[in-house]
Amino acid sequence: MNGLILNNDDNFNFSLKTTEEKPILIKPPIKKLDASPEIVKFTKLEEYICRQEPIIALRPLHAEYKDNRWFATLPLQKREKITTVQRSAVEMDLLEETGYYKEAAEGIFGIKNDGEEYQISNARIRIQARILQYTDEHSEPEEYLECLVFLPEHTSPKTIEIPRTSFKNIYSTSLKEKLPEIYLSVKGRDCLDKYLSAVYQYCQKSWQERVRIHFMGWTSLGGDIRYVIGDDAGKRGYQFPDITRINPKQAFIDGFSFLEIGDCKAPVLIPFIFSHFAYLRYFVKQAQHDFESVLFVRGESNSKKTSVMSVLADVFRLDRKRKLSFGSTPAALYTTFSQSRDQIVLLDDFSCSEKDKKRADTHLFELAIRAVGDSSAPAKMKDGNVDYREFRSTLIITGEDNPALSASSYFRVITVAVNKTSYDGTVLTKFQRSPDILRRYFGLFIEFLRQHSDSIIELFGNEVDVRRAQYKQQFLVDRICDAAINLIMVGQVIHKFAIWCGVTDSGINACLLNFEKTIMATMLENQQENRVLEPEIMFLYALRQVLETRDNLKLADTEETYCREEKAYVGFKEEATNTLWLRHEDIEQIIKMYWEKQGHAYTISSEKLRKLLYERGISQGVKSSSGKLEYLKKAKKGSRKRMLVINNSAWENIENPSLDEI
Repeated sequence: MNGLILNNDDNFNFSLKTTEEKPILIKPPIKKLDASPEIVKFTKLEEYICRQEPIIALRPLHAEYKDNRWFATLPLQKREKITTVQRSAVEMDLLEETGYYKEAAEGIFGIKNDGEEYQISNARIRIQARILQYTDEHSEPEEYLECLVFLPEHTSPKTIEIPRTSFKNIYSTSLKEKLPEIYLSVKGRDCLDKYLSAVYQYCQKSWQERVRIHFMGWTSLGGDIRYVIGDDAGKRGYQFPDITRINPKQAFIDGFSFLEIGDCKAPVLIPFIFSHFAYLRYFVKQAQHDFESVLFVRGESNSKKTSVMSVLADVFRLDRKRKLSFGSTPAALYTTFSQSRDQIVLLDDFSCSEKDKKRADTHLFELAIRAVGDSSAPAKMKDGNVDYREFRSTLIITGEDNPALSASSYFRVITVAVNKTSYDGTVLTKFQRSPDILRRYFGLFIEFLRQHSDSIIELFGNEVDVRRAQYKQQFLVDRICDAAINLIMVGQVIHKFAIWCGVTDSGINACLLNFEKTIMATMLENQQENRVLEPEIMFLYALRQVLETRDNLKLADTEETYCREEKAYVGFKEEATNTLWLRHEDIEQIIKMYWEKQGHAYTISSEKLRKLLYERGISQGVKSSSGKLEYLKKAKKGSRKRMLVINNSAWENIENPSLDEI
């Protein structure tokens, strides 16, 4: 509102709507009683005080609460010109310290020993507010001061913001840069220091305390858990819906109808369930668990996969066309993750059509998976100018081809295959044209989580381990099992959300009850179709498990240590070549026994396994004197047995040792 029309002897009502926060002022119509209404523009009181201009008085008398609304009768008093206003402390009190400085309308003056005055500056300072700026929930805030600068030639004070640590140099740096008309004498530095110290102490008693959040997502800053779209996210075009104006039941029904795009089948159901995890991951982490998987929607061109995933991703962003692609740089990827906490990020259009592009795309695919799983950028990326904060994004990737990923990365990918008949374009169009449908749905889902955060944390804390025992025999790898469990539990949360919204529709309940069946079928298909059954991956996975979990199977730190007591170890590490040397006959037998115990056959022959490990770049070989390639190498010392030499780079592809994490 630019101004308020004030008229004589007219009554009108303000209607104040109750909210959980603070009343919202609803602008009422005001009748004009004469042809020349007087306009008073809203501005800071300090500006009126500085200009000594008249102020119009509007005096409230009475307000009543009725029918969930406030009604206030505010008769306008006769417009009285207030020519004498009690000036605020900011402008009223002029600071002075005998023998050092004094303030006057013209600025700050130093005082010599003989009492003579000289001007230090034409600008006077007051601190209006201290601002605590949080760029991350877990780090200390940055402190800023909002200062009013009074100059004789200006009718109102200028407002500038500076880091608190720069206040002592405000005249020589900040003011000279932002207000070149400021005069600063070369004399009186000690007097100026005294003055600034006095200003700081004087204003500290009454300045405003403000908190400014520069990140997006869940936070407990201030005590209560809440979902915030901070100043930084607001500038980038994010907007949260007003949930006080939402009908919960209708919002749920409208949002849940997204499943009609794919007839509630896996190509739409899995992405829909998966998208809820963006808002749940904060609470799952508090339950000492995490969801480190990414969703890969694979399908032919023109299968609408990107269009459907774009509707789900980044729902609170007003610019719906913006998304990451495989042409993006790693820095752009990490920046997006750090700025989109507790949100779905879409990485679009993975392709293997061109050799060079395939290599670059696969590398970015790997980086994205690692960033989501590790919740941060690689250490070497943190030395740049970009502030990579905690990653808590949930990632959807689209593409036409299966990527050739490293061993552990495969365990972090949930793949959903789609084709040209998977999605209904007519239903999709409704959501493309009305992005507020999912904005309202997920805004309400966030409110549900806020109100039930303790029970959500308890749910994941208590049930994940129970369900692991329940489903373990159906999955080859624990990471795939965990992904299935997490999706099933998200389905449970969605069911509770539906009840909270008052939804009793039988069709919706039938679909909710079908969640678990569809999830299990999809994850078992992933197990069969993905490369988790390939022998070299099974070898690396089992090798990591047995070496890290069995006390009687150890690697010596050096070859010398190994040679002194070969029976105590199954091999040794060679730091100079970054390799692991293993007694192949023992290790291969141990790997087979491991998988038999897990209920899975591991029948590949030793020769085929060694050849495969070499061809995949996992192990090293050597040519014999006859020119034949050998897949084992002789140790240099001790019994000089031929050993299997594993490249540490391949070993590091599976970084986490426990079944829970692999």
